[in-house]
Amino acid sequence: MQKNQALLDRFGAMVKSLREERGFTQEELAERSGMTEKHLGEIERGVTEASITAIAGLAKGLQVGLSDLVPEMQRVAPEPPRLSRAQWQAVFTATLDLNEAAKHMLGFADKIKQSPRTRPPRNGKKNGRKLAGS
Repeated sequence: MQKNQALLDRFGAMVKSLREERGFTQEELAERSGMTEKHLGEIERGVTEASITAIAGLAKGLQVGLSDLVPEMQRVAPEPPRLSRAQWQAVFTATLDLNEAAKHMLGFADKIKQSPRTRPPRNGKKNGRKLAGS
């Protein structure tokens, strides 16, 4: 799975902010969380991905719930590109065209389903016999 650097940075900043709010040094929080000071520093800087056990340890050490440490994804995900009025109009028109084409295709499929299944004779013969008038 590919790293989401924005998520790692946000998570690290949240851990650091909560640590500082509580007046803990990195050394104190690392000890309370059951990890090395180096690992905590890497998490705070967004250099490494924290495992679920590390996140649980941080939650315990910071005295917060696990959900308090997980950044909301909508704040981390980039904004979708903004479309101009002309671009939206083009999307709308294309959607109408596709809808119309789909209706025609469904109508054609219904006609095929309703028509009897007959095959045209090959070479003017039916069941190996020459047809009258051929």
